[in-house]
Amino acid sequence: MNTDFFDIKANKKEKIILPKSIFGEEPNMALLAQAVRVYLSNQRQSPAKTKTRSEIRFSTKKIWKQKGTGRARHGAKSAPQFVKGGVAHGPTGEQNYSLSINKKMKKIALKSALAFKAKEKQLIVIEDLEKMTGKTKDLAKFLDKINKELKLKNKNYNLILADKSQELIKIGSNIPNVNFFDANKLTAYMLLKGCVFLSKDSLKILETNLK
Repeated sequence: MNTDFFDIKANKKEKIILPKSIFGEEPNMALLAQAVRVYLSNQRQSPAKTKTRSEIRFSTKKIWKQKGTGRARHGAKSAPQFVKGGVAHGPTGEQNYSLSINKKMKKIALKSALAFKAKEKQLIVIEDLEKMTGKTKDLAKFLDKINKELKLKNKNYNLILADKSQELIKIGSNIPNVNFFDANKLTAYMLLKGCVFLSKDSLKILETNLK
């Protein structure tokens, strides 16, 4: 499999052949979906909490006498069946939503995400991407030029770098649809919401990491 290859002036070069070890197999969509679910679940927090009957500020006086009223026997008004009483079996604020998959599955899911993007013509390799300098408008023009050249449908861009170039991140920080990711810390979820722009060096890192 090959893909489009550009220099940092957005000039199109000959197509580059992608590593067969990553892009040579059909994407495992079921595992990719599982990896995304695990990632999102691990980002989830548990702020929801309800008060139990022991935490409600009510008098502990018996609500009515034990016998002779014709009604059921009850103690304090903080019981869950009463209005403004405590909540039975509600969230405690300590819920654990974390999930996990093993390293091998993570690798396959990341390979599948990359292969899927390449198959959908949403993966582009940029030579020396980390060396790009200039102003925010220069990066915006660069992305716009590639977008017009390839007629990309997705206007979100994920730039994968071999090392997080602070100069490039500073240039692109004001562009809302541009995200920067470190090739060594990449996950399948990070790739799915946009076109993937790989630097040539980051492609080599991924090839090494995903053996």
